[in-house]
Amino acid sequence: MSAARTLIDEAAARGARVYVRDGQLKVAFRGEPPRDLLDKLRTHKPDILRELAPAAPVASLEERRAAVLALLDDLAAETERRRDWHTKPPEGWSEGRLELRSALTGEATVIRFPKGGRR
Repeated sequence: MSAARTLIDEAAARGARVYVRDGQLKVAFRGEPPRDLLDKLRTHKPDILRELAPAAPVASLEERRAAVLALLDDLAAETERRRDWHTKPPEGWSEGRLELRSALTGEATVIRFPKGGRR
């Protein structure tokens, strides 16, 4: 954890809310602000601003479209690569058991990879 994140968490534990609005660091306190905390926040202001800054968005629609198309291409390639994963274990697997459990129902599906590969 970064020093800035530790300081933000310390401020929250002491009843302060640290946030950025319009590029400015803001601190809201319930009651009188502790002087030592204010000094720490001032000292580490650039680091805190970097910690709280949102990730830069993709600049243009074309870049977003290209990123989505690249993701779809990767997904199609991975789907093709794994098309027969349930009948032919990945290279190097000689015997084994794979259990897939549904997060919603808790129901399990067991896939056995017999010795010698395909059966």
